[in-house]
Amino acid sequence: MFIHKIITPMFIRRFECVGSECLSHCCQDWFISIDKKTYKKYHSADSIEIKQISQEHVLKSERAGTYAYIRLTEEKQCPFLTEKRLCGVYSKLGPSAMSDTCREYPRSEIKYQNATFKRLSLSCPEVVRQLLFSADAMQLTEEEQYLKKVPQDAALTDPQYLMYLWCLNLVQVPSPEFEDNLYAVMQLLTFISKLNYDIEANFDRIQGVYEFLLNATENGELTAERRALPHPVSFQTAVLSVYGKFIPRLSRSGTFLFSTYINTLKQLGMDEQQTAVRTEENMARLRSEWKVQQQNSCLNQPYTLRNLFSYLLYHSQFPHAANFAGGVTGSRNALSHFSLLVMDYFYLRTNLTALAVTEERVLKESDVQLLLGAYFSLKMHVGDINEDLLALMERCQMSDAIACICLLDN
Repeated sequence: MFIHKIITPMFIRRFECVGSECLSHCCQDWFISIDKKTYKKYHSADSIEIKQISQEHVLKSERAGTYAYIRLTEEKQCPFLTEKRLCGVYSKLGPSAMSDTCREYPRSEIKYQNATFKRLSLSCPEVVRQLLFSADAMQLTEEEQYLKKVPQDAALTDPQYLMYLWCLNLVQVPSPEFEDNLYAVMQLLTFISKLNYDIEANFDRIQGVYEFLLNATENGELTAERRALPHPVSFQTAVLSVYGKFIPRLSRSGTFLFSTYINTLKQLGMDEQQTAVRTEENMARLRSEWKVQQQNSCLNQPYTLRNLFSYLLYHSQFPHAANFAGGVTGSRNALSHFSLLVMDYFYLRTNLTALAVTEERVLKESDVQLLLGAYFSLKMHVGDINEDLLALMERCQMSDAIACICLLDN
């Protein structure tokens, strides 16, 4: 028998769709593909209502590999959505009649030969809420399956998983400022990269550095060192500009994401002709406000940001994701992988702070849910962002480690 582990964060075990109560309904602005069997089921349904809607809106597709699709209404909503914002297919025909996309979203999984990782998409605002605002959300659970045959998927190696666990623990350890946690991870990865990622031959040395960083992070010994390093605003604004190139491409939640992005540019003065000094002053003002928000808003619990970044590591299968954009695959690119996640964090931190400054209030859970949901919709549907961010680092002649340092000011 072959042992196969199922790894699931606690919040995924508990997750349930809130249906009509969702802040940003997933039954709009989606291209929903329909297979041949489901197409016939809808067009021959016992429910007259489902059959009539299908005749007008469930159409055969000219896309390669897609048999049919659901044509949205003029309001860009699914035609099966009821007045109570519930799924008509679900209520009339049952869950088995739903399309694969509708039945599975926001769930997905990554399979290895020896392990399966259960995931939820952060493009769903309810996923964001249950992840960030539950203390035990990122407590990992394991189940064992006993298989007769060995799966054909690539195996998850012990060194790869060990690197993930080291970094996860550094992210989750208590610290005076969360940016210290990310700085510690960057230092560990830099050390491992200098050893050519040969973890097995250098385990004791790496374990020693890891334990030192763990204690230093918890005791606040990294804060002054991190703050003393250069954090050029020119690179920070260049990172924000990369996202601005892609945001207009997003349909679902795109209007909200674009408005918050423009708002951030206004807060930084980037929508006007101004000096670099003035931009630096505006960025410093946002940094100060970020500290206020961490103390007084819905982000004031010590686990909220740690849960977020822990899940970014988990969901992107750091440091060994074959599907990571920009050609970043395998543990030898762990620093590139990590630097891109830091850019995710920097974008979200900056835009959330700008929103709070504009509204002259503390952030609410709904603010965080909507912005993160829209942002990760962008990352899910627009695949070129990471490539452009990596290209930006090359143009600026920045290593992955330096790029991280530039964004970890606070």
